[in-house]
Amino acid sequence: MIEYSLKYGKEYVNISVPEKSDITVLEPEASSPIPDIESALIYSINNPIESPPLPNLLSPTDKITIVISDATRSWIGINNILPPLVNSLNSSGIKDEDIVILVALGTHRFQTEEEIASLVGKEIYGRINIVQHDCDDYSNLQYIGTTSLGTEVEVNKLLLNRKVIITGGIVHHDMAGFGGGRKSILPGCVSRKTIFQNHVHTMKPDGQGIDPRVGTGKLEDNPLNMDMVEAMNMVAPIFLINLVVDGDGKTIGIFCGDPYAAWYEGCKFADDAFSINIDKPSDLTIVSCGGYPKDINLYQATKSLFNAAAATKDGGNIVFLAECIEGGGSDKFYGWGKYLPFDNLEKELRKHFTIEGYIFYYAVYIAQKYSVYLMSKDPDETVKDMGFITVDNINDTICNIVNKKPINSIYIMPYGSTTIPKITDK
Repeated sequence: MIEYSLKYGKEYVNISVPEKSDITVLEPEASSPIPDIESALIYSINNPIESPPLPNLLSPTDKITIVISDATRSWIGINNILPPLVNSLNSSGIKDEDIVILVALGTHRFQTEEEIASLVGKEIYGRINIVQHDCDDYSNLQYIGTTSLGTEVEVNKLLLNRKVIITGGIVHHDMAGFGGGRKSILPGCVSRKTIFQNHVHTMKPDGQGIDPRVGTGKLEDNPLNMDMVEAMNMVAPIFLINLVVDGDGKTIGIFCGDPYAAWYEGCKFADDAFSINIDKPSDLTIVSCGGYPKDINLYQATKSLFNAAAATKDGGNIVFLAECIEGGGSDKFYGWGKYLPFDNLEKELRKHFTIEGYIFYYAVYIAQKYSVYLMSKDPDETVKDMGFITVDNINDTICNIVNKKPINSIYIMPYGSTTIPKITDK
């Protein structure tokens, strides 16, 4: 037996893998963490990508909106960059009372005060006004135009008549290609209707299934991405600060400057940092999300499942560790279970597309295509209805798979949410 330790929530689970197969750990080569984030940020602000330095874009009379991600993206470590960013704005003559931090919730739940305090850090909490975006509150939303794909862009009014700085984390994304950048605006700070109109482009416009132009790492010709970029350009943020963070939560890249160009450079950096080439798919893939908060709920944890599927042969086996202390996430995720079986689910998704619905749909699709064994604390019977095989003892499960099925190759993914397998062309 070969022993491994994988993250599960805020703890670790020890697994034992029988030495009957070719075993490979899929983990990208470690990148060097940035030793002094504050100094690196100040340097990047003053030496940005395809943009004047941030201080040159500001005047003392400006009203500033800083857009940040919510607690489901706490791994970004935004609390590390907010104090030096705000202090830099102060140095340009901008007062604290003229700065607003807008939490880009998209359709996510509102954050608790404790979560907000932890998210922004003690130096900022109570000092700067913090507003949580509400995608359904039309008293704080305004229509600003329609994209070439027909998306009616309704944005939070705090993005208008103010200078907007967007922050976030760049990571591979199963729909938009990559996170970060324009996603701070759409879906982060727009109406539910705008999100629906954008995200429905995930599905084939004239057939069943997912549009092949949409997917992890795909940007060129991805209708979802292009629509998001167009919406961001309508808002015209003046500056972007995006981080790239490794599986241990350490910042390995800071990208500042033009909201598109700096983000795109960050995407190329992230692709190099997190992609790993494999010769062939495995018979069995054992995947951990990389611990809390990436496995806080099944909705978030599915990123690791989708990455594991990319490393696994059709009809193969996936052992999936995701603690899911918040269950599925919002009720809007598991609520899609009422539309099962799968054929009905797709029909309903095309009528009433939501992000939660798509992730639910894609997870069910993966559970149909592979044998997915899920170890979690989520007691909801819905995971079984989705097609997952729930397990309590991870080691017994691994032994049973290896002993009962022809398993020639095994991949282990300790950081599934940030590991992107790519099958190399021979």
